[in-house]
Amino acid sequence: MKYFDKIITSESAGYLKPDRRIFDYALNLLGIDVKECIMIGDNPHIDCLSAESIGIRSILFTPSKIKFNDYNKSEIKKIKYKISDLNELLKIL
Repeated sequence: MKYFDKIITSESAGYLKPDRRIFDYALNLLGIDVKECIMIGDNPHIDCLSAESIGIRSILFTPSKIKFNDYNKSEIKKIKYKISDLNELLKIL
């Protein structure tokens, strides 16, 4: 994993997003503070906004094949970082 220290899934943490414990698990596993962590996800509410609610920066991954309804579009506007290609991560990181 050239760019990531760990990739943590709901399955490996034992909790489903947006349960705060999945983020606490990740932070404890890495031994870091919320300011040192970035959440990358494709769901504005469950991934990004739930991470941001506890102080973790987030990046919304929106490949062109993903279509969002009007509810999601209003949530997307709240998220600072949005990418449609994983190569764009390098500009943010």
